[in-house]
Amino acid sequence: MKRRVACLCPTFMRPRCTANAVALFNQQTYENRFLYILDDGNTYLEESDDPRVKIKVSEDRFESLPAKYNYLLDWAIKDCDPHIIVVWENDDIFLPNHLEQCVTGLVHADVLRFARVFVYDPNTKKVRVEPVRGNFHGSLAFKADLATSKKVRWPETKAAGFDLKFLNELCSTYRVNILDVFPTYVFRFPCTETINGECFMNGLDDITWYDRYGIHFGRKCCSQEKIKLQPKIDEETNYFFEVFYGPGLLHQIIAYNIRYNANLM
Repeated sequence: MKRRVACLCPTFMRPRCTANAVALFNQQTYENRFLYILDDGNTYLEESDDPRVKIKVSEDRFESLPAKYNYLLDWAIKDCDPHIIVVWENDDIFLPNHLEQCVTGLVHADVLRFARVFVYDPNTKKVRVEPVRGNFHGSLAFKADLATSKKVRWPETKAAGFDLKFLNELCSTYRVNILDVFPTYVFRFPCTETINGECFMNGLDDITWYDRYGIHFGRKCCSQEKIKLQPKIDEETNYFFEVFYGPGLLHQIIAYNIRYNANLM
């Protein structure tokens, strides 16, 4: 039996990005997968035409982003008893075989880290390669057993560096596979639907960024009526696939980076 994969997607006031995240999930080649979406912007109806895509909506904003991830984690464990947990950030791009890579990479490890990822700037239309090291939380995958048996959870904090703290805890405590393959995760920055949360952070210890982000993007940013979440690839992602992925330009970019330790673009 193929291992069950649960993808965790917190969202707030990003209907276009979230619709894109679902569409990218639908493109995945790995079959035994589920997507859990937590919307505390009260944007969506709790309806899904796909039994693998599940949505919960809250009128009240969660106290922190780690609290959202932990809620999603507990929900997924109870709902589908997954073998693997994958972070599915709504403003990034996941290539169609991303989940296949995650499952393969976790056969003999507890935590999966990619050696490199792509970084895509939709404004300049450029793609570069970056080493992962202790960054890029959105590319994280780990065995669900860490949560069920070891009781691993995201740190309950509002601090901006919660993700780096969590990555460090996982990578320093459990078996890690640094997968040196063609990257299937694309960090998209900046997000053009709303400002990235990073833009509100004043250092890793800043505990005010999350609340300030919530105040900046209130209900006025979205329709006052709840909408049904319909999967749809956005224009930026479509451009990325047509220009970089489809013609094989990504392969040239990664080959150049590996050979010269520099970026082509």
